[in-house]
Amino acid sequence: MKRTSIALGFLALLLAIPSASSAQNALQERAVRRDVPLTNMIRNACGAGARDSTGAPGANYWQLEVSYSIDARLDIGVGAIFGRETVTVENNSPDALDRIVLRLDQNVYAENAVRSRAVPDITGGTVVSAISVNGFAVDLALQPQGGGRGRGQARSPENNYVTGLNTTSATLRLKDPIPAHGSVTLAIDWSFEVPSVTGGRGLRMGAWGDSLVQVAQWYPQVAKYDDLRGWDTDPYLGGSEFYNNFGSFDVRLDVPADWTVGATGLLQNPDEVLSSQIRKRLSHVMESDATLTIVGETDFGAGKATATGDRLVWHFVADYVNDFAWAASDQYIWQATRVDIPGAETIPFYWMYLPGHAAGFEGADERGRHALQFYPELWMPYAFPILTMADGPDTGMEYPMFIMSALGAEEVQRAMSEYAKAWRFKHPSPWDYMFSMNASLGQDLGWFWNYWLFTTESVDGSMANFAASGGNTAVTVRQDGQMPAPVVLSIQFRGWDPSVASILNAEKVGENEVLVTFPVDVWFTGSKSFQAELPFALDGIETITLDPNGRFPDRDPSDNAWPRVPSAG
Repeated sequence: MKRTSIALGFLALLLAIPSASSAQNALQERAVRRDVPLTNMIRNACGAGARDSTGAPGANYWQLEVSYSIDARLDIGVGAIFGRETVTVENNSPDALDRIVLRLDQNVYAENAVRSRAVPDITGGTVVSAISVNGFAVDLALQPQGGGRGRGQARSPENNYVTGLNTTSATLRLKDPIPAHGSVTLAIDWSFEVPSVTGGRGLRMGAWGDSLVQVAQWYPQVAKYDDLRGWDTDPYLGGSEFYNNFGSFDVRLDVPADWTVGATGLLQNPDEVLSSQIRKRLSHVMESDATLTIVGETDFGAGKATATGDRLVWHFVADYVNDFAWAASDQYIWQATRVDIPGAETIPFYWMYLPGHAAGFEGADERGRHALQFYPELWMPYAFPILTMADGPDTGMEYPMFIMSALGAEEVQRAMSEYAKAWRFKHPSPWDYMFSMNASLGQDLGWFWNYWLFTTESVDGSMANFAASGGNTAVTVRQDGQMPAPVVLSIQFRGWDPSVASILNAEKVGENEVLVTFPVDVWFTGSKSFQAELPFALDGIETITLDPNGRFPDRDPSDNAWPRVPSAG
């Protein structure tokens, strides 16, 4: 992730550098590879018309769609959630699907789970008690005869069966495959113990005692099936991001009556779960940019913040999203404001937090407004009708319409915006991104993608020699690594010379400092040496530094400065 972020900054810098019109050195010391490596899966997808070399979705692009109807009950007494879901899977692919892969991410908390990091609590993971396919029950004890899913095992089984329910990636084998452009309906009953987080940070979810739960990756989820790899069977190890199908969610959450709930989607039944005074306060949120307190510390409790009763069912609906997360507490302070989304509508922004965490949420209104207005202008409009941020054990995870708390040049931003819009609500591959950026920027950046994303090579730059001739200075720059990079020199003068302003590849960045840049293609002949001609007298220069901001991978930056910095040894 860090290398990718650095790469984007590098790409932005490249666009500010003009192309070289001629090569300086005919010596073929290094062959610069300038193509993007292609795997068979991207070749096949392009051949099928699902993707193409422009970086946009192909005419035959497709993806599965799923619709979830979930009923879940939070039992504080036993610290568990019990649920039943009905899932409709629309097979928009050209393939008949003989299986469905189910993600059971809660199993990462099980005692013998494979995981990449420690978890705050060990639980029993996901307990699946029933599955049916189109109304026909699956015998959870049934196992295949002969085993295996290798070659020669493609024949449909006599009965539906499931394997891997104790892992984070289970497989439901189907007696009757789902035909291309057909559908299937699953019903699943499950439960799990909410992991307890006694201090510090949780792993995407958890409970703080018996007064707050933060819930994500909590229901059996149909894994992604795509045109590149088929079913995504990678296990969930705890530290990875998500690759989910888009679809709709109709979710009913049964919680104690004095608990307030924040979630993905829009609340459908405020009259049934909120008190009249809270509903009245909510009715004013969209009237101005003022920040309103919907539920304060004196409002906690059934009949004050929420409706009266023993338990209440909160009903949320979210259309065309790839996940659903929620949080609930009997001590949530709830504040709200409105945000005008550039290019879209005005939406409500809610944030919920415990009284003792008020300092951490100070200024949440302005930070949320800035994000919701800045990024739509930078990339594309915010796609949803609401945003909710909820306090809890996880301090940094985002889901559709729900946040768990607390680049580049203008041309790169434009290209990123075009890419984001083209693949909105779709599933791009790395090659789609590379092709799209090449097309939008009008440049063949194959060399850039190759070295930054497909190798671990470095630039290993240095300043090898200096020569003064009259009023000019020649700096010999070496790149001994395999990765080419622009030559960026910081020139610090003893005093400012106004004539510097007329030099096309020089930019003033300080009182007596300029950055002089030479494009990456000065290396495309294969030479590892480049002579940078500077129209400045050496005796008027205080220092020269190669790559002053440390943007490019370099084995030894100590040889990047003149005069040489004395070694610490």
